[in-house]
Amino acid sequence: MPSLPATLPSVEILLALIALVPVLIAWAFGLFSSAAEKAGVIRMGNPLLGGGDVFDHDPAHEPVLHLSRTESAAELRDLALGLRNAPVEKAAPLLKHFMQSTDPELALFAQSILQQGRERLQATCGQLQNHQDQTDPRIAASLLESSLRLVSPALSTTGEREGRLQQLAKKAGDLLAACEHTPRFLAACVRAFLAAGIPEKADSVLSTLPHDSALRHTLEPEVRFAMSIRQSAAAL
Repeated sequence: MPSLPATLPSVEILLALIALVPVLIAWAFGLFSSAAEKAGVIRMGNPLLGGGDVFDHDPAHEPVLHLSRTESAAELRDLALGLRNAPVEKAAPLLKHFMQSTDPELALFAQSILQQGRERLQATCGQLQNHQDQTDPRIAASLLESSLRLVSPALSTTGEREGRLQQLAKKAGDLLAACEHTPRFLAACVRAFLAAGIPEKADSVLSTLPHDSALRHTLEPEVRFAMSIRQSAAAL
């Protein structure tokens, strides 16, 4: 029987070439991939909301909320115990969920943690409001930040929150005229105006932040989104 010509490739070479075909196809797809979407084109939040709290998302506690639906009562008590160290406005939805538990110990414990957290936050706001140096931008920024936490949707009713937000926006305007405009203080004012549904003032204050400021880059998408919502509502 005649032998195969020496020029024909061996079986090993053919198998190697076949194995390379998927790699070459994947590499070709990588060369001709679609262009990346610009960040400014993607908008987040509920366009039906007129306020500034359209980016509220808590990825840290949402998995715990899902976990709470499957854990035993003893394990839920451990979860509630750990929430003592979390910001009260972030832990409030989960604590309220625990307060509806059929386990009386868990329900009472969650209620106690929520009440203590709210009282501590109220005490902090009271101390800042009565501070002797109200024109210190650090004190003013802390006051606005703590007040925004206290009027979060998880800690106040809708009607109560609206009234307090209007008072907070007025306080931010007064502090702007009295305090040095540090980046942290200006950012707190922007958040206060956004939460109060006054994106025009938030945009005006945002424009005074340095262009290379990290706070400006963080707040700018929220302000632009709130402004677009206001413009869309005015056009209707």
